[in-house]
Amino acid sequence: MQVYKDVEFYPACGNEVLDLDGTTWYQLLPEEQRALREDPGDENSLGPASPDPFTTVQSFAPLSQGPKITLIRGINVPAVVAPGPGDDIGDVTVFADGLALFESDSGDLTTWLTREQRTYNWVC
Repeated sequence: MQVYKDVEFYPACGNEVLDLDGTTWYQLLPEEQRALREDPGDENSLGPASPDPFTTVQSFAPLSQGPKITLIRGINVPAVVAPGPGDDIGDVTVFADGLALFESDSGDLTTWLTREQRTYNWVC
Protein backbone atom coordinates (compact mmCIF):
# COMPACT_ATOMS: atom_id res chain seq x y z
CA MET A 1 0.00 0.00 0.00
CA GLN A 2 1.24 3.48 -0.86
CA VAL A 3 -0.34 6.88 -0.18
CA TYR A 4 0.10 9.93 -2.40
CA LYS A 5 -0.80 13.19 -0.66
CA ASP A 6 -2.16 16.42 -2.21
CA VAL A 7 -3.00 14.91 -5.62
CA GLU A 8 -4.83 17.26 -8.00
CA PHE A 9 -7.83 15.40 -9.44
CA TYR A 10 -11.53 16.25 -9.85
CA PRO A 11 -13.69 13.17 -10.48
CA ALA A 12 -16.79 15.16 -11.44
CA CYS A 13 -18.24 12.93 -14.17
CA GLY A 14 -16.79 9.51 -13.46
CA ASN A 15 -14.81 9.30 -16.70
CA GLU A 16 -11.79 11.43 -15.78
CA VAL A 17 -8.39 9.76 -15.99
CA LEU A 18 -5.62 10.40 -13.45
CA ASP A 19 -1.95 10.39 -14.42
CA LEU A 20 0.01 9.76 -11.24
CA ASP A 21 3.73 9.20 -11.01
CA GLY A 22 3.91 7.79 -14.56
CA THR A 23 0.87 5.54 -14.17
CA THR A 24 -2.53 6.11 -15.77
CA TRP A 25 -5.50 5.43 -13.51
CA TYR A 26 -9.08 4.96 -14.75
CA GLN A 27 -12.17 5.40 -12.61
CA LEU A 28 -14.10 2.19 -12.15
CA LEU A 29 -17.44 2.04 -13.93
CA PRO A 30 -20.49 2.88 -11.78
CA GLU A 31 -21.47 -0.77 -11.35
CA GLU A 32 -17.90 -1.60 -10.28
CA GLN A 33 -17.92 1.29 -7.80
CA ARG A 34 -21.20 -0.01 -6.33
CA ALA A 35 -19.85 -3.55 -6.06
CA LEU A 36 -16.98 -2.33 -3.89
CA ARG A 37 -19.16 -0.12 -1.70
CA GLU A 38 -22.25 -2.19 -1.03
CA ASP A 39 -22.79 -5.12 1.31
CA PRO A 40 -23.26 -8.01 -1.16
CA GLY A 41 -25.83 -9.66 1.13
CA ASP A 42 -28.11 -6.61 1.23
CA GLU A 43 -29.18 -5.13 -2.11
CA ASN A 44 -30.47 -1.98 -0.36
CA SER A 45 -27.17 -1.30 1.39
CA LEU A 46 -25.30 1.82 0.33
CA GLY A 47 -22.69 1.56 3.05
CA PRO A 48 -18.96 1.34 2.41
CA ALA A 49 -17.06 -1.89 1.99
CA SER A 50 -13.30 -2.40 2.13
CA PRO A 51 -11.57 -3.84 -0.95
CA ASP A 52 -10.12 -6.55 1.26
CA PRO A 53 -10.09 -7.42 4.98
CA PHE A 54 -6.53 -6.11 5.46
CA THR A 55 -7.28 -2.54 4.42
CA THR A 56 -6.50 0.16 6.95
CA VAL A 57 -9.09 2.52 5.44
CA GLN A 58 -12.11 2.35 7.72
CA SER A 59 -14.74 4.51 6.04
CA PHE A 60 -15.33 6.43 2.86
CA ALA A 61 -17.16 9.61 1.96
CA PRO A 62 -20.24 9.09 -0.22
CA LEU A 63 -19.77 8.85 -3.96
CA SER A 64 -20.58 11.94 -5.95
CA GLN A 65 -24.15 11.95 -7.20
CA GLY A 66 -22.77 12.44 -10.71
CA PRO A 67 -23.19 15.34 -13.05
CA LYS A 68 -26.04 17.73 -12.43
CA ILE A 69 -28.56 17.84 -15.26
CA THR A 70 -29.46 21.37 -16.31
CA LEU A 71 -32.25 22.43 -18.67
CA ILE A 72 -30.85 24.68 -21.40
CA ARG A 73 -33.19 25.73 -24.24
CA GLY A 74 -35.35 22.67 -23.74
CA ILE A 75 -32.47 20.19 -23.97
CA ASN A 76 -31.15 18.21 -21.00
CA VAL A 77 -27.35 18.37 -20.88
CA PRO A 78 -24.91 17.39 -18.15
CA ALA A 79 -23.34 20.37 -16.43
CA VAL A 80 -20.23 19.93 -14.35
CA VAL A 81 -20.31 21.95 -11.17
CA ALA A 82 -17.09 23.80 -10.39
CA PRO A 83 -15.17 22.09 -7.59
CA GLY A 84 -15.81 23.33 -4.11
CA PRO A 85 -13.01 23.92 -1.62
CA GLY A 86 -10.96 20.74 -1.32
CA ASP A 87 -12.92 18.84 -3.99
CA ASP A 88 -10.13 18.81 -6.58
CA ILE A 89 -7.23 17.85 -4.34
CA GLY A 90 -6.87 14.85 -2.10
CA ASP A 91 -5.07 11.65 -1.26
CA VAL A 92 -4.71 8.54 -3.41
CA THR A 93 -4.18 5.25 -1.61
CA VAL A 94 -2.81 2.49 -3.86
CA PHE A 95 -3.53 -1.04 -2.66
CA ALA A 96 -1.53 -4.20 -3.38
CA ASP A 97 -4.41 -5.66 -5.42
CA GLY A 98 -3.99 -2.96 -8.09
CA LEU A 99 -6.86 -0.72 -7.04
CA ALA A 100 -6.50 2.82 -5.75
CA LEU A 101 -8.84 5.09 -3.83
CA PHE A 102 -9.02 8.87 -4.29
CA GLU A 103 -10.49 10.78 -1.34
CA SER A 104 -10.87 14.54 -1.71
CA ASP A 105 -9.68 16.83 1.05
CA SER A 106 -13.27 18.09 1.40
CA GLY A 107 -14.45 14.53 2.08
CA ASP A 108 -17.24 15.00 -0.47
CA LEU A 109 -15.72 13.03 -3.39
CA THR A 110 -14.41 9.49 -3.35
CA THR A 111 -13.72 7.22 -6.29
CA TRP A 112 -12.04 3.89 -6.93
CA LEU A 113 -9.38 3.68 -9.64
CA THR A 114 -7.71 0.91 -11.63
CA ARG A 115 -4.74 0.71 -13.99
CA GLU A 116 -6.85 -1.38 -16.38
CA GLN A 117 -8.22 0.81 -19.16
CA ARG A 118 -11.94 1.48 -19.07
CA THR A 119 -14.22 2.62 -21.88
CA TYR A 120 -16.85 5.10 -20.74
CA ASN A 121 -20.09 5.33 -22.71
CA TRP A 122 -20.81 8.92 -21.70
CA VAL A 123 -19.29 12.33 -22.35
CA CYS A 124 -19.19 15.08 -19.80
